[in-house]
Amino acid sequence: AATLVNGAPAGKRWAGLCIAALVGFLVAGKTGFLPPNQESPDLVLRMGAKDVITVLVAATIFTLQFDRIKNQLFAMVGERNVALQKEKAEAERQRQDALQAKSEAEQARADVKRVLDNVGQGFLTLTAEGRLEREHSAIVQQWLGTPIEGQTLWHFVSPYNARFGEWFELTWEQLELFYDDPELVTRQLPTELVLPDRTLGVSYTPLFDAEGHLQRVVVILTDITIELEHARAEQAQKEMLAMFQ
Repeated sequence: AATLVNGAPAGKRWAGLCIAALVGFLVAGKTGFLPPNQESPDLVLRMGAKDVITVLVAATIFTLQFDRIKNQLFAMVGERNVALQKEKAEAERQRQDALQAKSEAEQARADVKRVLDNVGQGFLTLTAEGRLEREHSAIVQQWLGTPIEGQTLWHFVSPYNARFGEWFELTWEQLELFYDDPELVTRQLPTELVLPDRTLGVSYTPLFDAEGHLQRVVVILTDITIELEHARAEQAQKEMLAMFQ
């Protein structure tokens, strides 16, 4: 009972007390301290030896089992700590990779924007639904104001030229009917945006995903005001020369 309740050390202490008591009885019997009885010391030894051996065996088994379980627990804790350290290291690596990828993407976006801002053309990108994305060149803001991400192109342009906006919207809606040939639709989109102070030529470059679905459309704006003026002047000159021939 002492071994089961309080462990091997208590069992061993109890066995030691039993052995001491047995030795005491044996000594007392041999010295005549107890009443004369030839069988008394042997009887006491036989009665106590069995219990003492049982306790010692139980204590030994308990100690062995306890050590085995303790070692198993320590091994499990050690393995878990190693696993946690690996998971922590992997999570940190993934976090660093994500930060690096984000930094590289931002740098690439900044590089592209610098290129776009240093050309004389305006660039806009549209989603497959015709909504403006964040990327645009600086000159677009000079011509049309700041694009609002998520706004449709026709709503963005309509305050400057309502006819262009209506034509663009009606044509873009045809993408639902000709989803298998979006380039057919983009070729029908308006190509001139007349503003109060200039005229912009508009061209479209559709981009597709790996499955051939329309992903986005790049809108390129070019100031063709001077070209149109030269063309009109040239035409007027031709007409005037024709009058004198």
